[in-house]
Amino acid sequence: MVRFSSNLEETCYDARMDIIALTFYAIICGVLSFASPAFGKPMSRLAIGAVVGIAAAAVLPYLKAALAV
Repeated sequence: MVRFSSNLEETCYDARMDIIALTFYAIICGVLSFASPAFGKPMSRLAIGAVVGIAAAAVLPYLKAALAV
């Protein structure tokens, strides 16, 4: 989180990584990278990657809620 302040001493930068999101997207990207050569042309792979990314982003909040994290 970045908070802006007129006083430089009060500025706070929080760069903590959400390990659940990082792991989830790493798994999704890893599986997609194994399957991508079978998808044919680069534009097809790009479109499938975009759809998978959107689906993964939509599913993650429900997955986190189900795991109670």
